[in-house]
Amino acid sequence: MVYAYFEIGRMIVEEEQHGANRAAYGTQLLKELSTYLTKNFGKGFSVGNLKNIRQFYKVYSEDQIGETVFSQFGNLPAVSTGRKFYLSWSHYLKLMRIDNIEDRHFYEIESVKNGWSLSELKRQYNSSLYERLALSTDKEEV
Repeated sequence: MVYAYFEIGRMIVEEEQHGANRAAYGTQLLKELSTYLTKNFGKGFSVGNLKNIRQFYKVYSEDQIGETVFSQFGNLPAVSTGRKFYLSWSHYLKLMRIDNIEDRHFYEIESVKNGWSLSELKRQYNSSLYERLALSTDKEEV
């Protein structure tokens, strides 16, 4: 599903919006696309979710996390940019809202390595785990 959403986001941004942040004819594009996709493919294509899908593509189309970090997932497919996705759509909904790329990479890597559920990811993010580890004076222990 994450891969499908990435490709749908790519099509919205690159083909429908011609690479622009927004389509020239505003949100009408998303309304029409929502109607079309829902009619042909069922649930999951509300205007709100299409906005999330578009944002997901915009965030992750240029975000290349070190692929060697997760060598155990070598059999996962890659999108056109070479990016692989290791977590659920719900995880990426949370991660893509983290503006700082180093923070986002940290939480993505830790979520995969430690098998964090979405609630655990939110808990760790809300407790500022990344910042606390960065400020730690005992770097060897960390």
